[in-house]
Amino acid sequence: MRDLKPAAANLFRLKDCIRPATEQEVRQRARRGREWNRLIEQGVCHTCQRIAGGEATSNPDGALLFDNERCFAVLEQYPRGLGHTILIAKPHVPDIAGLSDEFGSELMAVMLKLTRALKTVTACDKVYQVTMCSGPLSHLHFQLIPRLPGDRIGGGVFSSTRKYLASAEPLAGAIRAELVRALGTDDGVAPA
Repeated sequence: MRDLKPAAANLFRLKDCIRPATEQEVRQRARRGREWNRLIEQGVCHTCQRIAGGEATSNPDGALLFDNERCFAVLEQYPRGLGHTILIAKPHVPDIAGLSDEFGSELMAVMLKLTRALKTVTACDKVYQVTMCSGPLSHLHFQLIPRLPGDRIGGGVFSSTRKYLASAEPLAGAIRAELVRALGTDDGVAPA
């Protein structure tokens, strides 16, 4: 059995990366949602637009974890909990059924490495993976949500109160380091 004392000490430090969202941040998230809905009404996929414009992977806040030619992973700005990560396909695929077997296998391999890294870094019990692509312009993405000891069990985690990612780098840096260790290379792992 692994020694959890170092992980627990690290986890205490990393928990400071997220905090309750302020009213202003809640309003900011709502504005972003309205903006994305307007784009959808115009027939524009907001995710494709952000990828094409470079915004999705520009990493100004240090939240980008992984980036290759077909997918990227980033810490959620308004997480359900510590380590909440989004894995996003770069090509427009409306849902998982639209994936080729090859691309599906590639995404699952990245998701597996991310899941293992999240388990190690957050010392969580489980990492829930879910995709909820709905609506006229869905863009395939997976949400990876660590369940820490004491967190809600089961689907309730998906309705837990969103927080705010106040400081991405300590958490993202730890996850990136674990990805490099797991992959045996830094290929695809986002720079700090």
